Formats: sequence, C-alpha cells, structure tokens
Amino acid sequence: MTNRFTLTAPKFTINSPKASIQHGTFKGDLYISSKDFQLIDAKVDGNVYFTNNEAKSTFKMDSASKITGKQELKK
Repeated sequence: MTNRFTLTAPKFTINSPKASIQHGTFKGDLYISSKDFQLIDAKVDGNVYFTNNEAKSTFKMDSASKITGKQELKK
C-alpha cells in the first residue's frame, strides 16, 4: 500500500506520450498535449483540456478515476 498525495497548481501541462496520474489527486486544470495519457485511480479536481484531437481520442480513464470539471478540446 502506498500513500495518496494531492498536487495543487493552477495549470499542469502533459507533453510526454504515455504519461499517467495514478492513485492521487491533482487540483487545478490539466492540459493534455500528448497521446495515450491515462488516469488510473486518480482524481482531477478541475477541468481537463485537450490541445489536439489525438490527445483527446487516445485519453483513457479507469472506472476508479474522476474528473470534477469539464473535458473539452481547447486548441
């Protein structure tokens, strides 16, 4: 068993392919620019913005994950 942590920032941009947030909480807006990003047993307390169609179409989130805000394409 590992600890769960919360990372708080106004904005966090994901540029690395196949990146993920696992077993914790991010408070703020998440900007995803790369393909195959995953949320695994994680919570985003904010919005998720995709900066391109590929980032949006390859995004995956498991049933234990949650996004409190909106998910939208924002170029």
